[in-house]
Amino acid sequence: MLQQHGLSSDHYHAGLDQELRKEKQESWIHGSTRIIVCTNAFGMGIDKPDVRLVIHADIPDCLENYYQEAGRAGRDGKPSYAVLLYRMDDLENLRLMPDQRFPPMTTIRKVYHALANHHQVPAGTGAGSCHELELDTFMEKFKLPLNEVVHSLQTLKQEHIIHYMERVFMPSTVQFICGREYMEQAEIEYPSLEPLIKLLLRTYSGIYDIPVRIKEKQLAWKLNSDIPRVIADLGRLDKMGIISYMPKKESPQVCYIQDRVRADELEIDHAGYQLRKKLYKERIEVMIRYAKGDDCKSMLIGTYFGDETISSCGKCDNCVKKYEKSGSELKYDQILSILEKEPHSYPELKKRLPYDENVLLSALQFLKDQEKIEIDRTGRIALK
Repeated sequence: MLQQHGLSSDHYHAGLDQELRKEKQESWIHGSTRIIVCTNAFGMGIDKPDVRLVIHADIPDCLENYYQEAGRAGRDGKPSYAVLLYRMDDLENLRLMPDQRFPPMTTIRKVYHALANHHQVPAGTGAGSCHELELDTFMEKFKLPLNEVVHSLQTLKQEHIIHYMERVFMPSTVQFICGREYMEQAEIEYPSLEPLIKLLLRTYSGIYDIPVRIKEKQLAWKLNSDIPRVIADLGRLDKMGIISYMPKKESPQVCYIQDRVRADELEIDHAGYQLRKKLYKERIEVMIRYAKGDDCKSMLIGTYFGDETISSCGKCDNCVKKYEKSGSELKYDQILSILEKEPHSYPELKKRLPYDENVLLSALQFLKDQEKIEIDRTGRIALK
């Protein structure tokens, strides 16, 4: 929709190919793409200074995540905005998340049992072994819902029973596995494959001894070909027994840290588990208070992270509402009309405006925060 309105925009999520993710990220960093619509997989570790706006279309489950993500805006010190979109249903769903994030022991045991069966790991064995885990296939095979699987896996990981990596990049590898005579015969019989064979031997040292990492994109460029053609030819050479070709993988991995036990013998640290659930509930309540409360948002963030000296920011939506509410008494236009003619010192302005001093100071602070006025080194107040 953004593109249809003529706005330079692109999308990003963890399911994209690694090279495509890198291209999209670089395009945004260098300004070729102005807007990126993304999951929270985007932007970790990126220090782009001129982000003017961060919009959350879904409410995060804790203030730590929200603050880190929204904090990508305005790192150059210029005015920037963070917008959080939510409905009341979203807040209610947040309150249901602790029971989903921390499933009962029966669910954890069920997922653990299915996982070991899926990987055909016998009881008493498995420690140190690693296996691919395609979640869709696994869930379909054992009729398990996504929430139960994902959160049970996270619990098993926290308890050091398994190590679960949601996405592991394993580059493509090639090793020559045939004799020279057979390879030379293949070059004669299949002349279209000869340039690729020669390029592999010329580019990667040790390719006869061990699997070496290759880049299909680089091979295609050197052969003046395209990537799908190179991948297809590598597959042909693999089938012919000339090379062993392992295409790159970007799939979840499960590694068993402990030997498999029977499901009914599986135990976790229940006290620690319940404590983590309690702390998670508390973080959710803080996030809800941030979203729907009427306190200054900067003060809430500051005190949450231990800053007891922070004062109202005057810029968040709650501060603006508070100042605008008092604006009917203050008549901001009257202040601005006086300053239109010439700058005034604070005592001069106070003489001309019949307001309580605290009210007047609040009004001036609001106008300064809104960048309507500025104060010079001598203390004179002028329109900006």
